[in-house]
Amino acid sequence: MSVMAEWWALRDGLNLAIHLGINQLEVELDAKVIVEKLKSTNCPNRSFATLLCDCRCLMARFRQVQVGHVFREVNKCVDFLAKRGCSLMENSVVFDISPFDDLNVLLKADRNGLYYYRRVANTLASVAIL
Repeated sequence: MSVMAEWWALRDGLNLAIHLGINQLEVELDAKVIVEKLKSTNCPNRSFATLLCDCRCLMARFRQVQVGHVFREVNKCVDFLAKRGCSLMENSVVFDISPFDDLNVLLKADRNGLYYYRRVANTLASVAIL
């Protein structure tokens, strides 16, 4: 089910970028399966084929668009907004400026190139052995 939410979020984000007049776009998704499907020519699962086609058509409207996979930890701002969005009454909200002090801290860290380590079992095991 979360993959479907990611498809809808991508479609809404592409529509918003078009509405804002953006013609060059870089999309970073933590849903690797979506990135792979967008770059693939294989016939997808029927449950998200329509959204895939919509996203491809919307992406064709940009002069330049790049889609890549990133781990969730790379973009703390998106994770923060997604969690906050769960408690909003509106279906969709666009902010011209950051409405949250906590988000401002994350945005500043992002602008300064601060990154976060991704904790995985192999890394933890290696550290424990040392």
